[in-house]
Amino acid sequence: MGTRTWFSIPERFRPLPGRLNVVLSRKIQKKEHVFCLPRSLLFVSNDSL
Repeated sequence: MGTRTWFSIPERFRPLPGRLNVVLSRKIQKKEHVFCLPRSLLFVSNDSL
């Protein structure tokens, strides 16, 4: 989902339960749970979705 969609969800409901939460953004911001794109894609591709 996009960043705007993520922030439109009330904070008490984030992350969405029972699913992998991937948020994409064009802006680079250092956050606690931010990973580099190649590692994130590898993680998602290896995860049993």
